Amino acid sequence: MADWWPPWPALGRKRKIQEKTGVPAFRQTLCDVEEGRSWEDLGHPRQVPVVLNRPVNDHDEALLRAVTEGNGQEAVALLRGFQDPDCRDLLGETALSKASQAGDLQLLTMLLEAGADKELGDLHGTRPLHLAALRGHLEVVRTLVEAGAETSKADSHGAVALHMAALNGEVEVVRFLVELGDDQNVLGDLGATPLHIAAERGHVEVVRYLVEARADKDKVNQRGAPAIHMAALSGHVAVVQLLVDLGTDKDQSDCNGAGPLQLSAEQGQLPVVTYLTEVSCDLQKADLHGTVPLHMAALHGHLDVVRALVAAGAEKDYADHHGAVPLHMAALNGETEIVRFLVEAGNDPDSMAGLGATALHIAAERGHGALVRYLLDVGASVQKQNLRGKSALHMAALSGHLEVLRLLLAEGVDKDQLDLQGSTALLLASKQGHLPVVTFLLHALADPDRCRPGGTSPLHEAAFAGHWQVVAALLQFCQQFDPVDDHQALPLYLAAENGHAKVVRCLLQAKADKEHSVHSVSPLHAAARHGHLEVLILLLEAKADCDKVSVEGSRALHYAARYGHAELLRCLMEAGAELNAVDGNSRSALYLAAEMGHVQVVQRLLEARARVHQADRRGESPLHAAAASGSVEVVQLLMSAGAEKDHVGQQGSVPLHIASLNGHLDVVRALVEAGADKNKAGRGSERAMRSCDGERVPYPKWLWHLTMQSNAKEQKLVVSAWNLISP
Repeated sequence: MADWWPPWPALGRKRKIQEKTGVPAFRQTLCDVEEGRSWEDLGHPRQVPVVLNRPVNDHDEALLRAVTEGNGQEAVALLRGFQDPDCRDLLGETALSKASQAGDLQLLTMLLEAGADKELGDLHGTRPLHLAALRGHLEVVRTLVEAGAETSKADSHGAVALHMAALNGEVEVVRFLVELGDDQNVLGDLGATPLHIAAERGHVEVVRYLVEARADKDKVNQRGAPAIHMAALSGHVAVVQLLVDLGTDKDQSDCNGAGPLQLSAEQGQLPVVTYLTEVSCDLQKADLHGTVPLHMAALHGHLDVVRALVAAGAEKDYADHHGAVPLHMAALNGETEIVRFLVEAGNDPDSMAGLGATALHIAAERGHGALVRYLLDVGASVQKQNLRGKSALHMAALSGHLEVLRLLLAEGVDKDQLDLQGSTALLLASKQGHLPVVTFLLHALADPDRCRPGGTSPLHEAAFAGHWQVVAALLQFCQQFDPVDDHQALPLYLAAENGHAKVVRCLLQAKADKEHSVHSVSPLHAAARHGHLEVLILLLEAKADCDKVSVEGSRALHYAARYGHAELLRCLMEAGAELNAVDGNSRSALYLAAEMGHVQVVQRLLEARARVHQADRRGESPLHAAAASGSVEVVQLLMSAGAEKDHVGQQGSVPLHIASLNGHLDVVRALVEAGADKNKAGRGSERAMRSCDGERVPYPKWLWHLTMQSNAKEQKLVVSAWNLISP
């Protein structure tokens, strides 16, 4: 025992007091009330007053430092000054945690005597028992357990003391805890048993003890893998061998259907692979995707493992559920040396298997230049098309791999080679916006005007997608700035419709036709309809005809009004668009905006003196349209501008009828309050309803319409409307 350990004569008495009060001996003071002398100074009397002191936190840092440094004398002095033993540092560690981690049994015993909390964890929930188990301090573990520490308590990651001991291979601590009764198959929130952890870490003796103690060697962790898989994955051949010797099935599957051999092959664990092949592990065991060990070794570039598996008899042409063979897997990640080995071992470099692509297609798509070079050297076909009808050249262009493209053209591949859909490499690169590839192909004299069936050119594709730099590059080489596809669309129209202002600018600078229409819809119409302000401004600056009429009689102003684009409407009016022009149904811009309830647009048009009474071909005014849409704000704007509230359409309808027919009570109220004639019947007779007292009374057609629009949940509409006409 250290010389700082206090040989208190009164310690036994204080412990009895602790049993009664729960106050540790370190916080008890035995003294004479009158003279204030200690119990020892009084000659050990049979009766003496006791003072139970509260813990203080005046010296937290000093206590933690003393315990960390193993300075028991200072720690005792601080505790006898009633210092709280459960003070924490910034990581939440207590003095007891530090003593447990250091394996300082005497300091730990003293702290327990001082009432330190055995279950107080740090910020991660790690308790003193966890730390002692992790560090392999068996006597500290034993002392904490005897003091009442619970072995089943987990940290915030779900690990209990047994997990901690297994993690560091502390076999004696593992043995103690198991013999104490701890469940050696505990998963907890950690999702792994002690056996999984020990196997993954390669702790042979812990694995041996746990299996001999009847731990379930086939139990899976939260990843669905048993212990042998964890050992194989981590490359611990001794653990794998031990588990096999102890009866573990070497070909068992994890939750994905993979065996230990596949996992070790995936990670390049050659010693494990070698051992498992020597004990006749199934070389063709496939997972749920049909993938076998050779696939995974090839995919991840483990040449030595590939050699070992092939030497052991693995099938080089085995295809997974997607039709990929090991050669394809190696090509996917650009593993040139593995591809070389497999080709030299007899694999056909042009094999498509069930995947529908050769190794060259895959390498070109992924941009693996060195692999492409090798495949070309061994005579891989550059003309062969994949399942999508594309050659290696198309795949390189589609993915934007310039280096691969250079290699292929250097081999004499036709730069204007067509895929199954009739697309060239230039068209595919233009569509994807791969400027370096486009530039290279143009300088290699690829045809920029070559269209696929349907008339789509590289310029169409680039304009549609908004790749303005590609468009600019193409325009330098194109003979046709305005190619027309089968839908009569020009690149300028596609760019305008999709709001690609930079593309529109490029095309306008190249003098593209700004008036060409698609089904009589011009680029300006498209910009106005879709709300592309910057595009519309560019077209107007280029003097596009703002009063051009579409096949349905609509102008740009109509589109802007109908779709609620107030700012575009302003630009068109400033450019001189005819304010009161009508479409094929005699609807003005004001009518269309009112019909859709676009308040800002209506306001701008009224400010510009649009005709508020201008009717459509049915004789209905903008106020009719607003009443139908249910927009009270638009109705009020129109009435404020002088719209006739009782204007009768050709079919006899008035705005009040229209609002009632559509169930818009707020509009009905606004019209009635503004003085609309409540009894104006228009075309049609009056009907009658029964009032509250049973008397049949006439009421106007508009209220009957509102009644017909009501259901059980909307009877309040009828009641409210009746109140509007009641005397």
